[in-house]
Amino acid sequence: MKTLVAIAAGTILAAAGSASATLFQYATDSLSGNDAGGALHSLVTSYDSSSHQFTWSVTFSNQITEGFTLAVSPGPNPKNNPGQLAMLYFDASTPGDVAVSAYGYNGQNSLTSFIDGDGSTPHIEDPDFIAGTEAAGADHFGGVTEASVTDSLGMRTMTLTMDASVIQDHTPMYPDGTDPWTGVSFGEHIGFWFHTFTDLQTTYNDAGRLISWTYDGHGWSDQANLETVIVPLPPAVWAGLAGLLGAGIMRRRMG
Repeated sequence: MKTLVAIAAGTILAAAGSASATLFQYATDSLSGNDAGGALHSLVTSYDSSSHQFTWSVTFSNQITEGFTLAVSPGPNPKNNPGQLAMLYFDASTPGDVAVSAYGYNGQNSLTSFIDGDGSTPHIEDPDFIAGTEAAGADHFGGVTEASVTDSLGMRTMTLTMDASVIQDHTPMYPDGTDPWTGVSFGEHIGFWFHTFTDLQTTYNDAGRLISWTYDGHGWSDQANLETVIVPLPPAVWAGLAGLLGAGIMRRRMG
């Protein structure tokens, strides 16, 4: 970790100390992984354990990525941990009209949580749908306050900011039985299963639920037990740091 970590450290020094800080953050300007879904560059993510505010802002060194899937854990690699985590589908296949869906993660090293809710059995089980921005009524993901795509100077930044309370309060259809549901939360450590896609094509049914996710290029960054920092700042300040990654060109805010 280099530049972005220095930014976070500077913020810590500038802020008033607080023993009750609950804002956990991770940042890197050397995001490692497979670049087939877009050239990985940097990442800024945060989680507030009190308000459940979650931000994920990733920057690519080119402008070909059209979406990603993401599962976040409090440390372990999310793979092989069904019934504990949410799977997020960030669909930017239509420029300026980003869709976000949340499902219970089936624990598989695949994108199938929107098709098969329980990866621990050989049978296809109903997906554990949580919420989606394409859905209406009680299923509408109103907690998503920003889902944006920003192109600048040959780079692309995708940012997701949301009140994740609907995810954190979710009761999984297929609970682990031993380890609790953690949704998208993380604390002193973070692990993530982050996959990226080019030439993405998606479809949704009449209820706004994802029914297909096809693509050409597929990249990833799968990480475990990365150390975070605790910053006694309100989420709005941290969101300002994420904004340093680029100027908005294609931005959509959803209420």
